[in-house]
Amino acid sequence: MSSISFSEPEESKACQGVDAVSGASALRRDGQVKGSNQYVAELPARDAGADLFRLETVEQYPREHEALTKFAKGEAERNARPELKALPDLPAYDTVFIGYPVWWYGMPMALHAMFDKLDFSGKRIAPFTVHGGSHLGGTDDEIRRLEPSAKVLKGLAISRSDVADEDIPQ
Repeated sequence: MSSISFSEPEESKACQGVDAVSGASALRRDGQVKGSNQYVAELPARDAGADLFRLETVEQYPREHEALTKFAKGEAERNARPELKALPDLPAYDTVFIGYPVWWYGMPMALHAMFDKLDFSGKRIAPFTVHGGSHLGGTDDEIRRLEPSAKVLKGLAISRSDVADEDIPQ
């Protein structure tokens, strides 16, 4: 089992000193500041022994909210495929949890870049997102279109208000 996350790189007071990929929707857990999708991706690793992989782009995303949303929208409009720092090695896994923010009712283009490069045939994909109101935004169907030879499980959409600082039961 593997858990892959791409966490939105938004700047906030809570995440000062945190790298751009971890960013906000930031929360503080066990004395650490993390992106909410990053935190949720760590749960299968912690609870079920899944290997954890953080998807990162070569180009750093803007940290300020308005600049980030403009940048993300531009990537989507151009159908861009940002260069990724590394990709997970999937052959050993039958189930892959994939966490990401929903931007403009779609997956970040970094996820499209990952799906373009990796073969998920025969894998079970468990998509999840921590959202501010968009839920999965149809991204589970988007993954089904991109990976027709994989079994895409029912996605999990968690409200960011349910992943608040120190509020998640251990």
